[in-house]
Amino acid sequence: MSVWAIVPAKRYALAKSRLAPLLERAERSALARAMLREVLEVLGALEGLGGQLVLAGDAQVAADAEAAGAEISIDAPGQALHQRIDLALEALSRRGASAALVFMADLPLIRLAPLRGLVEALAAPSAEGRLLLVPDHRGEGTNVLGLRPPGAIRTSFGLEASLARHRQAALVCGLQVQIEAHDALSLDLDTPADWRSLHARGWHPSALRPR
Repeated sequence: MSVWAIVPAKRYALAKSRLAPLLERAERSALARAMLREVLEVLGALEGLGGQLVLAGDAQVAADAEAAGAEISIDAPGQALHQRIDLALEALSRRGASAALVFMADLPLIRLAPLRGLVEALAAPSAEGRLLLVPDHRGEGTNVLGLRPPGAIRTSFGLEASLARHRQAALVCGLQVQIEAHDALSLDLDTPADWRSLHARGWHPSALRPR
């Protein structure tokens, strides 16, 4: 049983633009880099993974991914996020991966314990033909998606209401749908409201100070 992790990560210089009211561009870039490194560090400690594949927005992202022991795929110009992820899922399927978990790169509260449960859920004998979804804190987007087998559906990452889109695609294809709400995985960091919510919970990247 081989479960792979896929982590798409855009260029640091373009990341977290919606945090511009709070952070300078260099700070947003540093924040995106720190969060990707944290995600890869936690995934690197996760037993049961066949490997990690980072969909890198540029050479700097690729270098950080390689330093963390991940494989890389450099993004092709003009491809949407869901297209890049779909191609990666298909590639893993051709390589013989049994299942895949797609993680967003901006999960500042990511922890090892819930990830173990996700891998176990996909590796279970009854999990063939399963779609595993971890919603964002709004209940609209998808922070983590698991598929067994990889490539069983076309994903909707980067599109509005991706959670509902993923569920509908799974139902059309006859997949089991499993929703897993995890506090440590639900809060991504995109907006000033997300920033304030994280701060209210005691999180703060020590190198950054909002204006």
